[in-house]
Amino acid sequence: MGRPRVGRDGRCATLVLHVELSEVDGIPAVPKPPKTWAKRVQQMLLLARGLAQLLVELDLSPNGNPPAQVGVQLRAVDDLKEMVDTSGRHQLLGGRDCARVATGYFISDRHGKAADDMAETMRVIQGTG
Repeated sequence: MGRPRVGRDGRCATLVLHVELSEVDGIPAVPKPPKTWAKRVQQMLLLARGLAQLLVELDLSPNGNPPAQVGVQLRAVDDLKEMVDTSGRHQLLGGRDCARVATGYFISDRHGKAADDMAETMRVIQGTG
C-alpha cells in the first residue's frame, strides 16, 4: 500500500481532468477570464455524479462516501497567464510569477458547498479572483 496522495481519498474513485492550452491551426487560444474558468470548473465538478453512476453500472463501486471525487488541473506551457486572462488583477502578496499548474481536488459532502461555490473558491484560491 503506497502513501496517500494529497487531496485524494483512496476509498473514492478519482477522476482528474487535465486541461492544457488549446490551439487552432497552431495558434494558441486567447486566455479566458477567471469567471469563464470558474464556470468550466463548475461543469467539471458535476462529472463526479456521472462517474459514480458508471462505476455502479460496471459493478466497480468504491467503498468511499462519497463514491467519487473530481480533480481539475490547468497546465500551461510556460505560465497560466497563457490560459487565464489576469489583466486588471493584482498579484497576491507572496505570489509568484510563472506558475504553470493550478490543481484543485473536490470531494463531495452533503454539508459542503455547491459546485458553483467550489468553482468560485478555486478561482479565488488560485489568485485569479
